[in-house]
Amino acid sequence: MRRHHHDQPLVEFTSLAIGGAGLAGVAAAAVPDVTMAWPFVATGAGLLAAGVLRSLGHLGRRTRAPQAWRGMGRSPLTHEILLAMLLLGSCGLMLALAATGRPTGLLRAPTAVLAAAFLVSIGFVYRLPGQPAWRGAAAWTPLTAGLAFGAIAITSFAATSLRLPMALPPVPRTIALGAVALDTLTFLLRCVALRRIRLAAARIDPPDWFAHPIAALATRVVLLDVVPAASIMLGPAPLFVFVAALGLWVDRSSFYALTAPHSTEAEIARVELLIE
Repeated sequence: MRRHHHDQPLVEFTSLAIGGAGLAGVAAAAVPDVTMAWPFVATGAGLLAAGVLRSLGHLGRRTRAPQAWRGMGRSPLTHEILLAMLLLGSCGLMLALAATGRPTGLLRAPTAVLAAAFLVSIGFVYRLPGQPAWRGAAAWTPLTAGLAFGAIAITSFAATSLRLPMALPPVPRTIALGAVALDTLTFLLRCVALRRIRLAAARIDPPDWFAHPIAALATRVVLLDVVPAASIMLGPAPLFVFVAALGLWVDRSSFYALTAPHSTEAEIARVELLIE
């Protein structure tokens, strides 16, 4: 797999953070009963917190992490960090109110909005001019993948863990399938863009598995979209949560693996090849 070792913390961070934010956001927005919603909000917040802690492994100087706020208004990375902290705070307050029996209705919308904003911010951090594989539809993948994973996890896991009748799913199937359909559309748009990039880079890229982004993303969409969608329609089961989680990991792994073919060094090599 074409990915440097130092990218591993980012793969783990984004996988955990996207899954966690998507789970918390969908639970806050679409699960009507607070007794059904809070376990998913708590799990989502836990995944997000684990991801934030794991992201510290990518920092050269961890002591400078608290200074991230200085980039407010001009740094997408700062916005990502601040939105993560706000989302964790909103989830924590929502859980505290639920634990004391107080209404959480006023926090549902802010939590859902913060989750969506955080997912969008992840994509904007990587929307760099020198990395065409990270721009366009790829920048929206964290949002669509997070929402799809959250809907899949709640729909698939709740029926068993909460022993809910199939006639009363915690998230309406139309919402769950809509989230999956939106992610599938993003996948198709991303494939079109990557196909164009791939045609330009094919002459110098090494032939490993992740050198074929369409194949990698096809695996991703089967795990994250196709199989879970079938399970939602035929009969949700907790197994499909892990299938979707694997699809999310493949998505993030292939995302970072696509840096090398479009790095500055690769562009220079491509120009030299054309000159010869």
